[in-house]
Amino acid sequence: MMVPDRFYAKFDGKDPVMRHRDVQREDVMMTRAALAMCENIDWNVGRILQKLDQLDLRENTIVIYFSDNGPNSFRWNGGMKGRKGSIDEGGLRSPFFIRWPQ
Repeated sequence: MMVPDRFYAKFDGKDPVMRHRDVQREDVMMTRAALAMCENIDWNVGRILQKLDQLDLRENTIVIYFSDNGPNSFRWNGGMKGRKGSIDEGGLRSPFFIRWPQ
């Protein structure tokens, strides 16, 4: 898992508040990297939305955000059982957001 240092620095050395149900199985460095990757995605989505505003395209553009399913390591998963590759709820669910201006 790769993420720019400026995003990882926010989580470096910190203990995540929300942890996998079996903390012995969790690789905290991997969790920190996943959190940093989410920060990076948030930052980039913000850049896209800002550009749409600058180009006056906000009201004429549908923005869809989705991702793949489940975490690839043992970490907090919203209390759901499973991870990527499993048939449990935590391995199958994926985020999906749509912004559809009226």
